[in-house]
Parts: sequence; C-alpha cells; structure tokens
Amino acid sequence: MKSIRQAGGEVEAFTELDPAANEISHRLPDFLPDGSAVLFTVVRYTSITPDWKRAEVWVKSLATGERKRLLEDATDARYAGNGC
Repeated sequence: MKSIRQAGGEVEAFTELDPAANEISHRLPDFLPDGSAVLFTVVRYTSITPDWKRAEVWVKSLATGERKRLLEDATDARYAGNGC
C-alpha cells in the first residue's frame, strides 16, 4: 500500500510485501479511530494465482511500524468499537 502524509509530499510505501511469505497484495485498509494503527488484508498466492480463501487480516502500528496478524481466512476488517 502507498500513502501520502497529511502535510503533503511524496508518495511513500506504507506496507512492504513479504515475497518469502508469497504476499502479492496489501489492500482494504481501515484506520483505527484513534489513528494509532491500520487494519489491512494480506493476500498471498499459491502457484500463480491469488488465494483469497486464505487471506488474512493484519494490523500495523503507526508509532512503531510493527505488523501483527489478527485473523486467518478473513478479509476487509473494520473496527466496530466497544459494545458492538
């Protein structure tokens, strides 16, 4: 995924694909309400085609840049808040 800072400037890579893990796409971002992190979908390939059935939802911290897998076999996560 690519991003542009709120103040403007050049387009920067927001996430980096991991070729060793067969990642071909990071998509469907959704920022948490406090702006501390973003949820996104990781799609991998098997053989030569994308495998959406095995997509995963990850979160990336904007403060540290750390990535963490949250869900397997899932796509397009959204933050619903407490009490939902």
